[in-house]
Amino acid sequence: MNDPRVDLSSLIRDIEQAPEGDRELDIRIVLAAIPYPRRVGLWISLEFGAPARCDYTRSLDAALTLAPAGLAWEVSTAGGPRARIGAYEGRARTAPLALAAAALRARLDALESAGRQSSFHPAAIEPRAAESRAAR
Repeated sequence: MNDPRVDLSSLIRDIEQAPEGDRELDIRIVLAAIPYPRRVGLWISLEFGAPARCDYTRSLDAALTLAPAGLAWEVSTAGGPRARIGAYEGRARTAPLALAAAALRARLDALESAGRQSSFHPAAIEPRAAESRAAR
């Protein structure tokens, strides 16, 4: 079994180096961070060409749903796009990419804090409710 910490680390690096959000990164996020039951619905949407509901690298609202519940967040474009969720920062070429990176960093830290428990997976972290947020 692959270590999910390695998968998340490389995914965060790729997100922060990406020139823009894209479907491949969104799919990798789905595989790394979305609980299986929700993932099935996303795959059906992607496979049959329905509007993708997993624009994590292209939408601030979607990226925010990756953040663990209860953490304060902010996004800034001054000096280049960056985002902070709790103590976790992401920097990238677009604000949604930065926010996705910060959210996945928070998940990675929770995973590392849990140690090597075989039953723990980054998708087990309670996500923030999927609700629309006004830009701050």
